[in-house]
Amino acid sequence: MGKVIPGLVLALLLVCAGCSENISTSKGDTAKPTTEPAPSGAVVEYRSLNDTQQSAFRDALQSEVSFHPDVPYINESRGYDSQADDPFLVHDYVRYDGALYQVRTERGELYASYSLRASIGSPPNQSTVVGFDSLPDRIRDEVRTAITDGGYHAPFGKWDSLPEPLGDTEYIRYGNRTHEMRYIVGDAYETVLTVEEVE
Repeated sequence: MGKVIPGLVLALLLVCAGCSENISTSKGDTAKPTTEPAPSGAVVEYRSLNDTQQSAFRDALQSEVSFHPDVPYINESRGYDSQADDPFLVHDYVRYDGALYQVRTERGELYASYSLRASIGSPPNQSTVVGFDSLPDRIRDEVRTAITDGGYHAPFGKWDSLPEPLGDTEYIRYGNRTHEMRYIVGDAYETVLTVEEVE
């Protein structure tokens, strides 16, 4: 019997060692806490927004919000002045009422503006000269302003496109003088804002 005990003791020690290793491994696996990574990107505090931006953000909590040029030819009910969209373009998140909201912006409707420029000109041979009186009534005031003042600007939303026949008209005869016409087109996209709470 005296020879059996050391062997039994050794076996028990090996079994206990194995148990200890298993326990240690299991403990190591469960001891690691799981945490969600903090969102990356710039965060702006709601309180740092101006009144218009705060109002736009609150509206965006319900549905998408648009920012567009502040001109009388665009229905104001469509959204907010485009000058108020800056913080949503340069930040990824807004912290509001203790929660974090991700903001997303995208381009919406495209608006165009048009400028007419007129200067005294001598048309080359075979150039087409259009008489002022032959122009449609709907654009005569604008063309007259361009000729008498040197230019006319149609703001965003007034014209969906350059009225005909202006695009194809290089010279206009007004009074006793011929004027060379130039047309400048500008555009601006509507900004569409959506927000979503970060879980």
